[in-house]
Amino acid sequence: MTVKDVIKNKILQDMVQAVNPPGKWKVMVVDDEALRILNTVCKLSDLTDEHVISVEGLAKRRQPYPDREAIYFISPDPASVQRIIDDYTQPKPPYAAIHIFCSAPLSDTLFEKIKRSPASKFIQSLKELNVDFSAPESHVFTVDFPNSLKTAFNPQTPSLQNYELEKIAKRLASVLASLGEYPYIRYHDPSGGKKASAAGKLAELVQAELDSLSRINPNFPPQTQYQRAILVIMDRAVDLLTPIIHSFSYQAMVMDLLGLEDMKYSPADGDPVKLDESDLVWNQARHWHIAEVMEYLADAVNKFTTENKAAAFAMKRNNSGGSSLDQIQQMKDTMAHLPQFQEMKAKYSLHTSLCHEAMKAYNGRRLERISQIEQDLATGETSDGRSPRLSLMEVISLLDDPRIEHEEKLRLVMFYVIAQNGMSDSDRQKLMEHAKLTLEESQAVHNLSMLGVRLSASLMGRKGDNKGQYAYGMRDKGKEHKFENSRFTPIIKYILEDQVKNVVEGITFPWVREPPSSELGGRPMTWAASGSAASGAPSAAGSVRTKASWATRRAVVSANANGTATGSGGLAGLQPRPTENLRANGPRVIVFVLGGLTPSELKACYDVMKDQQREIIAGSTHLINPMHFVEDVKDLHRHGPSRPPRPAGSSRASLPERASSSPSIGDRSPRSTARDMNGGSAYPARSSKHSTARTDSAPAIIGPRTGSSGAVASRIGNIENRLAGMNLSERPPIGGASGKPANGRSALREDSASRSVNIDKEREKKKGWFTRK
Repeated sequence: MTVKDVIKNKILQDMVQAVNPPGKWKVMVVDDEALRILNTVCKLSDLTDEHVISVEGLAKRRQPYPDREAIYFISPDPASVQRIIDDYTQPKPPYAAIHIFCSAPLSDTLFEKIKRSPASKFIQSLKELNVDFSAPESHVFTVDFPNSLKTAFNPQTPSLQNYELEKIAKRLASVLASLGEYPYIRYHDPSGGKKASAAGKLAELVQAELDSLSRINPNFPPQTQYQRAILVIMDRAVDLLTPIIHSFSYQAMVMDLLGLEDMKYSPADGDPVKLDESDLVWNQARHWHIAEVMEYLADAVNKFTTENKAAAFAMKRNNSGGSSLDQIQQMKDTMAHLPQFQEMKAKYSLHTSLCHEAMKAYNGRRLERISQIEQDLATGETSDGRSPRLSLMEVISLLDDPRIEHEEKLRLVMFYVIAQNGMSDSDRQKLMEHAKLTLEESQAVHNLSMLGVRLSASLMGRKGDNKGQYAYGMRDKGKEHKFENSRFTPIIKYILEDQVKNVVEGITFPWVREPPSSELGGRPMTWAASGSAASGAPSAAGSVRTKASWATRRAVVSANANGTATGSGGLAGLQPRPTENLRANGPRVIVFVLGGLTPSELKACYDVMKDQQREIIAGSTHLINPMHFVEDVKDLHRHGPSRPPRPAGSSRASLPERASSSPSIGDRSPRSTARDMNGGSAYPARSSKHSTARTDSAPAIIGPRTGSSGAVASRIGNIENRLAGMNLSERPPIGGASGKPANGRSALREDSASRSVNIDKEREKKKGWFTRK
């Protein structure tokens, strides 16, 4: 069961399905925090299928339903509790009865406040779901603390740091408990035990939270046939190059160059679109290099226009006439394939537009030379394996180039300072002067020292730090790569590979409590590397835990693993494969980064999971792109809020969308805890066609120097022209006339989301509840 499945099951089964009023239909009222959680895992149809007639904001003016029962889904926030109480100080209560569900445990103070309020006589149930975290992807979670970099590296006081770390630890423990895991914990300690690290403090706090839960609830941890999981906690200082480097995998590139927030893209001629795992093109290609994505789109569009009857009819109609009988038959074939045509044309148009915008930004920012310098500095060698002879003057020449954006110059200065690991004060000053950095930006460069970066050269030399076997670029030397601008590997990948092989350096990554060797193993690495399918049986070395799940109430029938797939037309080749039982190969590895996680690191986690056939779950306080990281470093020296805090994962939440992600329900039951009112995934395998293995004698690069940028631009243009040629209305006419659907919108812009809305509306009319009483 993935992290998304856990949250979705708790919401739908432990909350929505647990409320069964006599009239069947119910209302849901949510605060902003609960709505954000809801939006990550559910779409509106999931709730209407469970007889929820309306989802309304707690802070907004709402229409009363005095004959309906209501579900209040809230965070344990005093303001949210007060609004519930205010609803029942009115002469006429808005709902017949209420059921309160909290995303996290209520404080005793808030609990007593609810008990003594006028609302208490209307409350039929009050439960705590422990879902105070987000799951932007199936194997990714965040605990939503976007200001955690300052918490870890420059707290105002030690007590304030402890307070913030305790809150993070509680949420991380909530994730682990929801997954049914009581893991062995290890953490990053760059000092080798000489001084306490923020990661070490967090590890101890998480251990204490889990120990407390185990003492309070004898049913935790749950019974399982698998080995005990391993939690690796590290902070952002473990790798400072990855948050700044220009990465050219699809997801990282659009988040960086297009500045997408909450993975929402707003095309120039359409409505905003959320990029998530329900988009099978995105799910398949998000971690590919941008050049591979364009190659895939070109091939997919060509195949689509020849195999889909509607697309073929549209293309043929633009080029020829034909008899009326032939056109009637073609129209019948076209109508049969029209839904797949509309959906896939929208998908291919969307991703072609994304690639076009990303490449436009790449060329406009002149990233070819910048990325080459970054890769040479990060890996310690040039693309042909020689030691780089990069002089300070070469970097200064780029900083003096007026065609390069100012933000890129700031990133280049920060990158150079980190990679050099010590340089003369005069050289560093030259860089900042030529980049024309503001006082705030110059302070950001100096703030890097708070993250462990050596700014000035020392008598010990540049290699006097304690990165050990996880130094930048050490494992990249001599390695062949397909793309010249993608040679650097995030440090997190090395750490996870070593953990899977049980060779992580113990001094740099000590255990909170060292496990027995039998708990660390799995199948031999020769088996894992062979790519054999998992058998589903537990490892012989694994221990069987005998306790029942700490909050399990009932078993859940397993759903189809391919529940998100549409299963026809152009999507057929993109259907997600059933999740393999990777836990049978060894203990699940959960990695948590304090201070933010990047798209490149998410890719690294998926790569290790695929290559080593072991389940990896990635977590962090929040997800970041380079802009976020630079802004955080600017503020690192300040105490107190210097600017409005950035939302944890997105812009302001909105009501659940019909086109949002809908992962399938897994085969394990959800968990929740109740309080007495009386006081008591699978990573989709890529085809060999898109393998990242080196196939050419020389590495490729996107850039005018080799002509690849022009080739990519040409390919984008060809795809756009081919898609534009599919001029097909909703009802293909006989002959050459054209038309529009009755709603006045061009059928070419009708996507799966709008069709889903219409279908749901028709379904609602049949049910008869669309008229409010």
